[in-house]
Amino acid sequence: MAEALVIQGDAGDRPSILAVDDTPAILQLLQVLLCDDYDIVIVDSGLAAVEAFARKTFDLVLLDLLMPQIDGFETLKRLKQLPNFASTPVIFLTAMDDLASERCALELGADEYIVKPFKPMLVRLRIDNLLQRVHLQRQLEMALASADKGLWEWDLRTGRVSIDACWGERLSLVRHDRNDDPVRWEDYCHPDSVCLIDEAKADYQAGRLPAFDVDVQLLNANEQWVWINLYGKAVMTSAEGDFVRLKGTYRNIERRKQAEIALQKSEERFRFVMETTGEGIWDWRVVSGEVVHNASFSRILGMEEHNLEHAASFIRSLIHPDDLASAMGQMAACLDEGKDFVSEHRMRHVDGHYVWVAEKGRVVERGAAGQPIRAVGSLRDISERKALEAEYKRLALYDPLTGLPNRRLLVDRLRQAIIQNRRNKECGVLMFLDMDRFKQINDTFGHESGDMLLIEVGCRLSSCMRETDTVARLGGDEFIVMLTELPDERMVARYDAERVGNKILDVLNQPYQLGQNICESTPSIGLTLFGGDATESVEAIIKRADGAMYEAKMAGRNRLRFSI
Repeated sequence: MAEALVIQGDAGDRPSILAVDDTPAILQLLQVLLCDDYDIVIVDSGLAAVEAFARKTFDLVLLDLLMPQIDGFETLKRLKQLPNFASTPVIFLTAMDDLASERCALELGADEYIVKPFKPMLVRLRIDNLLQRVHLQRQLEMALASADKGLWEWDLRTGRVSIDACWGERLSLVRHDRNDDPVRWEDYCHPDSVCLIDEAKADYQAGRLPAFDVDVQLLNANEQWVWINLYGKAVMTSAEGDFVRLKGTYRNIERRKQAEIALQKSEERFRFVMETTGEGIWDWRVVSGEVVHNASFSRILGMEEHNLEHAASFIRSLIHPDDLASAMGQMAACLDEGKDFVSEHRMRHVDGHYVWVAEKGRVVERGAAGQPIRAVGSLRDISERKALEAEYKRLALYDPLTGLPNRRLLVDRLRQAIIQNRRNKECGVLMFLDMDRFKQINDTFGHESGDMLLIEVGCRLSSCMRETDTVARLGGDEFIVMLTELPDERMVARYDAERVGNKILDVLNQPYQLGQNICESTPSIGLTLFGGDATESVEAIIKRADGAMYEAKMAGRNRLRFSI
């Protein structure tokens, strides 16, 4: 898990997050996911979010779309009116999986749009990465405001170099026995750096570099050689397109260079420490394509521990096909853009199964033209964590006995269906099912047989549905069936609903084999239509279907009843 960043305040402060959602389970999930590293405040409405932000500035907002009173779009508009909101990043977490909603969110300035049900750890990583970008952006703004840089100008026709130290490193000339010749780079440079300047100019002129960018050693005012970065671009070209004059900035990078040297010296010690922690370490020679790694790397993937060198193409072939594009995209950004490589993906174990791994890395050596030469990184097994995430999601949104969606997930899908009906001018049907004489079966044959009956009912209901429909278990022997994408003509929709309802009656009237016993149980079914009326609550629709189900019970069970 990525380390939390300090965005505001003193070094001991933790970033603060405002989570806005009217679903308690989602707020609870976000609290569990984020509370270790972030200060998280939860509210259940858009109005409460605006009030909370007016009292306290947060570093990030997690915002639901479908909420009572005001929705997520209106909430964001009101937040933007607050003087302390400024450029606070916003992530939408919503069940609205449609292009129009996502586009509207992004047009309003949202940074991310994540559809429920989501993968908790992926949301966590997106939050970490977004706060990382915010942190770096703020650092960059501070650096630009107080940058310790000097200016230079280079006339390529005469070779003359003019340097204005401003607030940058004061430089001195190397003593040469020249008379009135113009001052050139070699008058400032260490002899080993002169060729680096010529190579950088040639690469920039040929288009191999986007700018003149080179690290060289120059003589400072204390007669010491210090590492300086020269960066600039052409400000004048000839009629033939050749560069005539370059202008840019320079800055002292002595600390960075010393850190690179220290890093190289500490690599072997780092390998030893990582070996004792069980984390896999790899060292990739990009040009040759060779990857050298430690024994822990081999153990994670079940490879022979004495074979510590493989081709990069072989390591790549172990990545699960479904994860390959994402992992390679992250690696390309690392190689081409200088970003850290961070990826969670599956890799094939020698035994044939796949292992979830978290992999990190970065380029530690580049050539004169900026091409990657060497990258190092780590790999660790996160299979256990991934299994826990999957189990937590299952417990939060799915019934543990039947594996069907539970009430929370049903409510989210029903809200989404109402919006879809309004947009597409369609109709939906909600069926409330209660199994007749279930208590008698449970008391006679035991709870195990009762559970077997409920599992079989769930399977039979699912077999009658399309992929766009939903079968959910509310609890006990109560089930919900939601049909979507029906015609807006209510008589036609009712006919389709009754046809499906009669099919369910036929399927659930078949005998049930419960261990050694054969039992019969029939359903009482209440049906109701729902459209795109945003003023009608989800609970009202469920209650209407529930009432129709009780009418079916009173009429003698094992039948359908319809409520308008």
